[in-house]
Amino acid sequence: MGFLRAVLSAYVNILNFGGRASRAQYWYFHLFLFLVGVGLVLAGVVLMTPETLLALEAKLRDPAYALASFFLFSLPSLSLLVRRLHDIDRSGFWCLIAFVPLVGALVLFVFSLLPGTEGPNRFGASSGPRRRAKPPKPSQRGPSTEEDRKAEVHALYLARVKQAPS
Repeated sequence: MGFLRAVLSAYVNILNFGGRASRAQYWYFHLFLFLVGVGLVLAGVVLMTPETLLALEAKLRDPAYALASFFLFSLPSLSLLVRRLHDIDRSGFWCLIAFVPLVGALVLFVFSLLPGTEGPNRFGASSGPRRRAKPPKPSQRGPSTEEDRKAEVHALYLARVKQAPS
């Protein structure tokens, strides 16, 4: 999943706390949040004057800004974290470990780095890239007869045809 698709997916699934989210979805969205934060800081450094700073401070006290911030950044991040925990076959209640100082953040960070379970788990189908199984290797000694060679070639052909993307 690409960067733009991951960010759009986070906002489309803003209230979806079920299902799974891959590592790419999770980390691309957090990269987006980081870039937005850096952009806001740079804009503040370049554009801020004492007058605009006072005006911004007055606007930030408005509850509408806190609500907008919650819906634009916190809620998608929380739902994505729950779906990421589902991808490693853990309950979304593991989010509550964040309230344990230092240890909670470290545990959630490690969980976010773990690969998701392959195939479906109790939270749904896999959300990550489909992994194709490696084709069987031909025997090391080689086929002893013409019939063995034909059977081995046929088995390799069938294995690759079944793995071909549709």
